[in-house]
Amino acid sequence: MKNKNTAAALIGLSVGYFLAQPAHALSGPDSIEIDGGPFGSIQVSGGVDGMGYYYTGAGNKVNAGLVGDKSNGAQVSNYLFTVQKTTGVLQATVSVGATGYYSLGTTPIAATSGYLSPLYEGYVSIVPNANFTFSAGEIPSQEGYEALPDWSNANSLASLLYYTENTVSRGFLVTYDNTAGTINATVEFGDGYRTGVFNYLQFLAGYTFANSSYIDVYGGLNLGRSGPNTVGAYGAILPYNAGEYNSSMIGAYYGGYTLGANLSLVPEVQFQYTKADSLLGIAKESQNLGFLLLADYSFGVTPYSIGGFVEYATSQGPSQTWYIGPDASAVGVSVAPTWQFKNLFARADLGYIYLTNNKADGVSYGYGANGNQKGQFTGVLEAGALF
Repeated sequence: MKNKNTAAALIGLSVGYFLAQPAHALSGPDSIEIDGGPFGSIQVSGGVDGMGYYYTGAGNKVNAGLVGDKSNGAQVSNYLFTVQKTTGVLQATVSVGATGYYSLGTTPIAATSGYLSPLYEGYVSIVPNANFTFSAGEIPSQEGYEALPDWSNANSLASLLYYTENTVSRGFLVTYDNTAGTINATVEFGDGYRTGVFNYLQFLAGYTFANSSYIDVYGGLNLGRSGPNTVGAYGAILPYNAGEYNSSMIGAYYGGYTLGANLSLVPEVQFQYTKADSLLGIAKESQNLGFLLLADYSFGVTPYSIGGFVEYATSQGPSQTWYIGPDASAVGVSVAPTWQFKNLFARADLGYIYLTNNKADGVSYGYGANGNQKGQFTGVLEAGALF
């Protein structure tokens, strides 16, 4: 899952651009440009946000259930600052700080630099011409439309598809863009999910249509075995999360599609698979499948917009690491009215998830003190500043 105690190898289809193509609910102001002397022009940008949240379905001290025994709280969600040199043959990007996230139906993850280290991203790029870029360091991965930090998305809450995706890894990549700007392709090799084991190959190939909509195909494959002695940013591998450390994924989304001037729609599909591996304690193969429709509506030239998504996700097999539980199926919805004035933003997010299946091997699980409730509401109030 992204920025969480897990690691997965992925194969996927996606829509996006090089390194990430997030949903655009919030508009960041122009970056601050400073004179870097012999290094040339340098851009500085960043942001900070926090949230208060409340959710139903909490457990108690005896039975914590799926989301623990705490039903409300507040946290700093993200504080991230980026310095970039984007001109010349030698370029660089450094992002420091911490990110957190909150996927619907799960517990929130606060901004903690310890998940990845204070260096969130840091890579050097060689750009010999307009068509090719070569980068190495701590680099973003290729999968998924949603992105960190959460102000890149139309919702405060993230989907279950996002929950199992990678965020950053250490390695190198090569990107190609044709002169017309219609074709892009990236090949990346590294330690996917920062496992410390360099056996993870990714690719992304995309096409942009005349109406500015686009479709990308991305993929990743664990070329060996991550574990059982893997120790990286997320600690030693355990049987509980071995499935994601050694999984593959395939998915697709179509971006940039609009209805009228104000409504943007992004459909996405994603499939993840882990083969059986007795050495890692994976007795049987396991997989999950998810469908997601993201929407973002802007109210003209006003400071208001509204984001939302509907999703369906299902898993099969013994792994509990995909999202909710073994053999889980769930439907979810999130709606996030948003206000933004220049550098400041605030939004509310209301979400509901319902487990269409919460039983495996005759044993039920779920929300609440009894551990068998199928439904859960989540409410979030978020505010932040960007520069």
